[in-house]
Amino acid sequence: MQEIKLKWLVKPQVSNIGTTFCIPWKKGELRNTKNVVVRSKDGSIIPTQNWPLSYWGDGSVKVSGHAAFFGTNLPDEVFACIEEDTVTKFETMVEVYEDKEYISVTTGKLECKISKAGDKIIEYLKVGQKIICSNFTQILTTERTSNFTGYRTKVEEEYIPQILGATVESRGPLRCVIKVWGRHLRNTKMTFDGSLLKQGWLPFEMRLYFYANSDKIKLVHTFIYNGNPHQDFIKGLGLKFNLPLHSPLYNRFVRFGGDSGLFCESPKNLIDVDRREKYKAMFQNQFNGQLVDFDIDEDHHYIREINNTPEWDEFILFQDSSEHYVIKKRTSCQCSFVKATEGRGSMGFAYVGDENGGLGVALKDFWQKYPSGFEVKALTSSEANLIVWLWPPYGEVMDLRHYDFGTYTSSSYEGFDEYRSTPYGIANTNELWLYCFDYPPTTEQLLEYAKMQGFSPLLVCSPERYKETEIFGGLNLPDNSSPKKEEIERILTAIVDFYLKEVERRKWYSFWDYGDFMHSYDIVRHMWKYDIGGYAWQNTELVPNIWLWLMFLRTGRFDIFKMAEAMTRHTSEVDVYHLGEYKGLGSRHNVVHWGCGCKEVRISMAYLHRYYYYLTADERIGQLMDDVKDIDRQIMHMDPMRAYFTNDPENRVHIRVGPDVMTFCANWFVRWERYQEEIYKQKIIKILDFLKKNPAAFISGGVFDYDPEKTQLKPVEYTGGSNFVFCFGNTLVWLEIAKNFEDKEFEDLCVQQGLFYTEFKENKDEILKSWGVPSFGFKLNMLNIGMAAFAAMKKNIPALKKEIWQMFLDYDKNPRLKFICDGGIDLQLATVPAPVVEVPFISTNIASQWSLNALLALEFIGDEL
Repeated sequence: MQEIKLKWLVKPQVSNIGTTFCIPWKKGELRNTKNVVVRSKDGSIIPTQNWPLSYWGDGSVKVSGHAAFFGTNLPDEVFACIEEDTVTKFETMVEVYEDKEYISVTTGKLECKISKAGDKIIEYLKVGQKIICSNFTQILTTERTSNFTGYRTKVEEEYIPQILGATVESRGPLRCVIKVWGRHLRNTKMTFDGSLLKQGWLPFEMRLYFYANSDKIKLVHTFIYNGNPHQDFIKGLGLKFNLPLHSPLYNRFVRFGGDSGLFCESPKNLIDVDRREKYKAMFQNQFNGQLVDFDIDEDHHYIREINNTPEWDEFILFQDSSEHYVIKKRTSCQCSFVKATEGRGSMGFAYVGDENGGLGVALKDFWQKYPSGFEVKALTSSEANLIVWLWPPYGEVMDLRHYDFGTYTSSSYEGFDEYRSTPYGIANTNELWLYCFDYPPTTEQLLEYAKMQGFSPLLVCSPERYKETEIFGGLNLPDNSSPKKEEIERILTAIVDFYLKEVERRKWYSFWDYGDFMHSYDIVRHMWKYDIGGYAWQNTELVPNIWLWLMFLRTGRFDIFKMAEAMTRHTSEVDVYHLGEYKGLGSRHNVVHWGCGCKEVRISMAYLHRYYYYLTADERIGQLMDDVKDIDRQIMHMDPMRAYFTNDPENRVHIRVGPDVMTFCANWFVRWERYQEEIYKQKIIKILDFLKKNPAAFISGGVFDYDPEKTQLKPVEYTGGSNFVFCFGNTLVWLEIAKNFEDKEFEDLCVQQGLFYTEFKENKDEILKSWGVPSFGFKLNMLNIGMAAFAAMKKNIPALKKEIWQMFLDYDKNPRLKFICDGGIDLQLATVPAPVVEVPFISTNIASQWSLNALLALEFIGDEL
């Protein structure tokens, strides 16, 4: 049995860490995850907790999830293999105790008591006998503006969380996940304007991850906006930790992560009032995080002088943009702040503690998802507060209103005339790590945690392993064995590098935007069309998610992973509705992510997110994929073609094979491979049977009436050649289903579909006429070329293979490619605020589709280059 090598995506520089990772398997290779053994390079066993994430059609494991804990000696790589007779022993295990009111978790290093009700999410965190944190809760403040009295008045209202439940979502010897959920309630029964109390405001869920022998906790926090964007403005949203402090003020410490180092202070700094070397050294030690010990007799004069210095009770770090943060402090809420320092991008780390230990917190994507912040309060009291601000109250309120009061369908590509811009039901997920210390850590230790910037340690396989297991379609490895292949690889790399740089150059950051790309470029203004209807934010249009994930899987590059991960978080949360009328649907591209009147199933497609799930086993993504398993029923309430069939006397539901039916099948496929639920396989088979009997439906697109109860399609109208049957991931989805179901007949239909869009299909016009399908639109282009490459391989048509590669490498037909490969054009103009790098006419649609179809062509006919 071969060994499967895994290495760190980015090797952590800290010790004693827990991690969750995944391993892909070939069909028939693994039957029982209990037989997976992970070893270090010297052959010693690394204890792991194993479980299946998905299955092949024969019941063998497709992807397995694993949890492990690594102590002080962190290996560069580990090796997994199947050993049926090996028994793994666990020296320390996670223990979970549950009653009606609480869930208690012990890891061997810490104890955590989690509430099932009330307003305190965590009652306490203990390391040994020391309480590191108590009464962990949430803070929510809203702001309303009123002219009721004749004066413009702003009123802030405070909310408290109401926990509705907690459960052990995942339990094992080395890892457990506790899920807590709830909502927020006002502190008062009436608002300032006399309106009734709103129940169930801003629902949230939180997952806490524990690892055996670990004193660290991963926390994944999600909230769903369910307010009125014209009146429910969030002023502040944060997580508050109460920290007991018992030491003298000069032995209490505050640490904030800056750009590259730590901001280090205490509420009582040992300033050099005495100008003696001894006290200067003491001040330096305190600054470095070391405890100070005075001799009462020898140091009484210095102690008296120190007692006459300010006591700093509050500290704030506020990241107000991707380019700036400020750190301030004050002695009292009745006094002004004093600015300490400013910087660009904070690492997103804070620590508060004393000589007994303390708590460190890291918020992932801290400056990328600005505004964000940390606040330390009551530092001079016996219980300080450390607040992690997901949305700090120091700047503007969270404004989720639309950018206008109407739509601009004809001029700005905004979909339908219907005004359906609403944030009601969108979500946002954020990740944190909690680091518990029962001793005063050194500044150097804390800096290593800060440098991780909240990123979870992750082991990944080699690109070769992902390729050989065939768990993802369209995946191949970089190949420079010929000049033409080298040119294709150069373009693929140039395109993804261009976008990674554009994120920074164009500042595609902020709380609701980070993870998305812009759609189309404006060559007059030399900027992206940020304010022009459907040409602004991309959302999941033409599946850039899949493009980025395939580029990561074939290269193993961390920068691509991080961008693909951010896009997965964004598109699965912000672009999709999780409550309300549009639950399960997503919003098409727009100036505002949720602005387009087209609410469609393709935006929330589970297939988009399983790449991330099969790399990380992330429970939140798993839940979101489960949420859309029956999304075909939602179509009955939101006809995607309602703008075009306004007078259908039969009141039918009008859907398309691509992208609607394809999305149904993609969701069912993910559900089936994860849980082996036969009902979802049978739904797909019903659709495949219909397409086999009605090839016009598959090849030309068309519009159909749909009955979700029977999984039944009925033709309404056939169209000509439709790009919608290809450009939303259709080629990948259909070919993967055909392969996994071992359906040769459907595979042949895919071949015929590819040929119909080329000049190599015999009797095309006669066949179309017999089907009653118009002959226009059947033309080889960048959207269907991947399926054409599949057909060229299966039918072995040399001329078609040659035509496909000519199209990919023809700079006259794709002038953008030349600009990208040349690095773009450097512009510095009087009409441009700052110098830019420009690729004229660049479009994310073209970038993602060219890349995806090039990868498919490399897989199918790469040997022809």
